[in-house]
Amino acid sequence: MSGFSVTFDPPIPAATRRHELGVKRINWGRVYAAAKAAGLPELDPVYTVAGRKFGYCPADAAVVLSDMLGAADCFARRINHELTLCGYTVLLVEFRDERAFFSDPTGSYPCGGAPIGDGFDADEVTQVLRRAADAVWELVFPEGPAASRP
Repeated sequence: MSGFSVTFDPPIPAATRRHELGVKRINWGRVYAAAKAAGLPELDPVYTVAGRKFGYCPADAAVVLSDMLGAADCFARRINHELTLCGYTVLLVEFRDERAFFSDPTGSYPCGGAPIGDGFDADEVTQVLRRAADAVWELVFPEGPAASRP
């Protein structure tokens, strides 16, 4: 897919497998504790849409994981939403005919922000977000499949 990506600073390795993570199935206390115990640096996630970069600030790996999973869930269910990082809106998303349309939230009230690129395949964006979440999960739980059960 071209036009939408998620990157991290510092860079993290791509996920080695799918983890079938779900926001409601995760023991978040365990995730926060594991991230803290590992001494992980804060991650600065960036969404790139049609060549434009959108981010906010670095955050704990558990917060970034929550952001990625929440966004993936909204995309999978085709819910129009504000795509956030650390609780701050960085993009607006609207769905039409299985396509996701992004807008820049800057100057968005009352008529919405400027569109970014053309529509994107919502399933492909969902997969990019899930792969990003899987990569963060493996950063927090590098021990492997047995240790990384939600």
